[in-house]
Amino acid sequence: MNKQKGFILIELIIIICIIGIIGTVLVNALSGTSGAKSACIGGYLHTIDINGIAHQTISEHGGGIPCQ
Repeated sequence: MNKQKGFILIELIIIICIIGIIGTVLVNALSGTSGAKSACIGGYLHTIDINGIAHQTISEHGGGIPCQ
């Protein structure tokens, strides 16, 4: 009779998914940005942090992102 030794692939995939979900929740909880909101100020998109301070959202090219 053959006994299974180790884990099968599906078990490893499930374990990796669970670790990924826990990691995502921890990163969001520890980063402090979960309460951030967006606002259009002066024609550009800003992120309002948890302390109420506005930070201009920068595009990948270094300029502000326009909004209406």
